[in-house]
Amino acid sequence: MPDEKILSCNYELINYFTIMGLSLYLILIVAVPLISFHQRCL
Repeated sequence: MPDEKILSCNYELINYFTIMGLSLYLILIVAVPLISFHQRCL
C-alpha cells in the first residue's frame, strides 16, 4: 500500500513539473519574438 501512495505522489510531481516546463516553454516561444520585436522598435 505505501508503495502505491509513493508512486501516485511521484506521478503527480512528474505531471506538475511537465506542466510547469510546458508552460515555461510556451512563455519563451511567445516572449522571445515580442522582446526582439520591441528592441527593434526602440
